[in-house]
Amino acid sequence: LYEKFIENNRISVGLKMQQSVQNVMHSLSEQIEQSTEHASHYDTVLDEVSEELGSTTDADSLGKFIGKLVEETKTMKEVNEQLSAKLAQSNNELDGLRNELDEAQRAALTDALTLIPNRKALEQKMEQLVIDEMDFCIIIADIDFFKLFNDNYGHLLGDKVLRFVAQLLQRQLKVQDLVARYGGE
Repeated sequence: LYEKFIENNRISVGLKMQQSVQNVMHSLSEQIEQSTEHASHYDTVLDEVSEELGSTTDADSLGKFIGKLVEETKTMKEVNEQLSAKLAQSNNELDGLRNELDEAQRAALTDALTLIPNRKALEQKMEQLVIDEMDFCIIIADIDFFKLFNDNYGHLLGDKVLRFVAQLLQRQLKVQDLVARYGGE
């Protein structure tokens, strides 16, 4: 059941996020490539007009060059506006993906039943305390005969007891303390 409903879902969420990031990156890459081509074309037109302007004195030719410059500048401006809009859209998409990733990370560190940190969160906290060379104390508690309670009163009531105990412990914490669900109870 775990593999079917939880692990596969976790994998599909990860793959979905990976695909979304790849799509945003691909779209940005295409837009940047297009903008680079337009900038290169604009640069070529500027070089051509600059060369021709140096050898032209007649008013009709100057008017044509100015018209060409105005048209190319308008095109370049449109391309830049499109790029800006696409970058803003991509930035919004990336913000959404960052939020999804943050939520997925929070969920990965939270026990789904009790909504307190899980074993992985506890291990990360302890690892950080060791890295920071901080003193710490671990208290491990167990609800005696909880399996028997579940067998006699059912898992739904047992789940309520676990949530109640988790909330009770959570209310007793100091700011630097952490209560986590380590095992099956």
